[in-house]
Parts: sequence; structure tokens; C-alpha cells
Amino acid sequence: IVLQVLALDPDSGVNGTVVYSLVDGHGFFTLNSTTGSISLLQDLHQHPQASFQIAVDVHDLGTPRRVGARAVFTVVL
Repeated sequence: IVLQVLALDPDSGVNGTVVYSLVDGHGFFTLNSTTGSISLLQDLHQHPQASFQIAVDVHDLGTPRRVGARAVFTVVL
């Protein structure tokens, strides 16, 4: 795990359940949509790029679904 994202929704039931989605993993990162854990798909040390920006959207399971936040993280090698 490279990074752990955590979002909380004060609503109860399904409306309070949050789901995470990776906006762009650059082919190097994957995200567990229920836990918010971001992991590597491959070794980054062989890649010439020195840093990566990762964007994660968070939404609830209510109807309609609402994007509660977008977080952008920079992973520096």
C-alpha cells in the first residue's frame, strides 16, 4: 500500500457508505474502491518520471450518487 485515503459521510445507511474511484492511475497505481487503499501495479524505480499525481474521487451510495470530494496526491520517487 502506497497511500490510504479515508473519507467519512455523516449520513446513515447506504447514504453514508463511501466509495472511492481512481481518476487516473497512470497504469502504475490501483485503488480498492471500498477501503481507499492505493497500491502499485508495477515497480516505479525504473520509470524516468520523478513524481506522479493521483486523483481520487469519493462518492456516497445514495440516490442520486454525489461526489463528495476529489483529492489529489503527489507521489515522489
